[in-house]
Amino acid sequence: MEIQEGANQLFVGDESNPDAQIVFEKVDENTLEVTHTEVSESMQGKGAGGKLVDAMVNYARKQDKKLVASCSYADHKLAKNDDYQDVYKG
Repeated sequence: MEIQEGANQLFVGDESNPDAQIVFEKVDENTLEVTHTEVSESMQGKGAGGKLVDAMVNYARKQDKKLVASCSYADHKLAKNDDYQDVYKG
């Protein structure tokens, strides 16, 4: 599963019609907000959502940003993983 960077998203497949995606917005100079995570039926059960959250954390680290999430799935994943606490603002 290759996760690619697009315009305000990380995705699998075609950027205009992704098989899986995590969408984010810039809140301020230091913060990105995860607004949406979506996984197509064909990719469900393969850990794609979790891999997207992991990729989002790595993206935030590279950009020296913190993360917040209005997406309930991403917020749950970020909050419960101790390895993400360096970037998760809650």
